[in-house]
Amino acid sequence: MKKSTSKNSGNTVKFAAKVLKAQKNEYQKIFRAEVRKAKNPVAGARKAGQIYRSRYGTTATARWKNALKRAK
Repeated sequence: MKKSTSKNSGNTVKFAAKVLKAQKNEYQKIFRAEVRKAKNPVAGARKAGQIYRSRYGTTATARWKNALKRAK
């Protein structure tokens, strides 16, 4: 993986932080809804992960890491 230069590193971090925040918000909405619906919170959390993966094709963490790689 190519490292970013010092000139671009600030922009990379800002971009990654923005992506992470957006994905956290999206995942938290799904998570909250599913945990409230489920009788068992663990099952609700698992279901939220499945919904997120089915929508975006990967986990929230993997999407963020990929975005960070693209930003560099």
